[in-house]
Amino acid sequence: MMVGGWKIADIGACELPQKIAAGFKEAFNGMVGAKYIPVLYCGYQIVRGTNHAVICKLTQEGNNEMEHIAKVILSEDLDGKFQIIKIEIIL
Repeated sequence: MMVGGWKIADIGACELPQKIAAGFKEAFNGMVGAKYIPVLYCGYQIVRGTNHAVICKLTQEGNNEMEHIAKVILSEDLDGKFQIIKIEIIL
């Protein structure tokens, strides 16, 4: 760990609602270099479709594995397909 860096608590995965869990898996399918574990489902926003806010524990993979807490916004379109629209590191 770097001096001044945060040591992220040992946080377990949360149980997302079934549809959100499937959408989360779909949206992150094929992502390499980082692992996202959902720890809190915050809620949703009705737009042209639905946005879902999820807090995740993020582990960046590689020689210097670093951990962060990130806010992930998933967009669910009107056909039920999910994609990531925003990832913001908050800690």
